Formats: sequence, C-alpha cells, structure tokens
Amino acid sequence: YRTEYLCRHWSKNIHGFCLLSQACNSTEEHLPHILAHCPSLQPIRDRMVNFTIDYCRNIPHVGQLVLKYLVPQNPLFCHFLIDCSSLPETISLTQAYGNETLYQIFDITRTWCYTLHRERLKLLGRWNIV
Repeated sequence: YRTEYLCRHWSKNIHGFCLLSQACNSTEEHLPHILAHCPSLQPIRDRMVNFTIDYCRNIPHVGQLVLKYLVPQNPLFCHFLIDCSSLPETISLTQAYGNETLYQIFDITRTWCYTLHRERLKLLGRWNIV
C-alpha cells in the first residue's frame, strides 16, 4: 500500500510523515498509523464500528470474533483487517459454520480497509472518481 513512508522515495515528503493531520505531521505514515491511529481518520473508524455492530447483529458467532479484533488497542487489529483468514479463530469458525462465515468476515474487513483508504485519499485531495 502506498503510504507516505513508502512514497518518500519518489515524493517531496522525504521523511514519509503523515499529511492528514497537524497532530501527526511528524509521524511516519505506515499501515498501522492509517488503520488504527491517525486522528484524522477517527470519525471514519467510529462509523465503521457502528457499521460492524449493525452487520453482526444477526450473526452472533461472527460478531463475537469481529468485535474482539476490531478494536485498535488489540495487537492483532491490523493483522485482522489485512488478512483475517490466517487467524486460528477465523479458521475454526469457518470450519464450524462454513465458508459463508469467512465471506461475511471478509466483507467487514474489506469494507473497513476500502472506507479508510477512500477517506484518506479524499483528505489528501487524491480522490478523483466521478
């Protein structure tokens, strides 16, 4: 993913600092920063928590797992968002309830990643989809 830290090799932002907020303008922008810590994206994360709660309301076995990991303080938060299928609990749930469970979890995590990505690009003025 083209974080500012990665793009520092070919951009004017040679230190790869986050450009979204004055609060983190001396913080290197890595995926964990975007997914869990950047204050400019906090309102989106809050909305995504509400989305997740609504989504999981009728799927309790998925909701327990998802709500456990989709807390930025959880050390596996970013891992869960990027590849939830490699976690033992996800594998166990998929074995117990079928592939539909994995698709439901992927739907949640991919929605989180895409929404944060889209909002980040909008804040940077790089979202040009008509």
